[in-house]
Amino acid sequence: MVNACLKYLLKELGVGNCLKLRPYAVRHQLNEVLDEIDKVITDNFPEVLRQNDFKNLDMESVTQVIGKRRQEVSMKCRLLGSALFQIL
Repeated sequence: MVNACLKYLLKELGVGNCLKLRPYAVRHQLNEVLDEIDKVITDNFPEVLRQNDFKNLDMESVTQVIGKRRQEVSMKCRLLGSALFQIL
């Protein structure tokens, strides 16, 4: 039953509901769902930023989302740099 609920949350997750679902995922320690929520937020940040729900996010949540995005970008840059180094 739990797996079915998680699959449903992930299937229905989108820009319009990611900010409402984030506190639920944090409260219930749904790490897989939280990672996907944060990905939706960072991948669509300009659109998410315009939502009224963004104003309700606490600073810790904003910091966590931005920190995750920064780590992802940093890792991609390192991989690209390594690949270019091997090619050259």
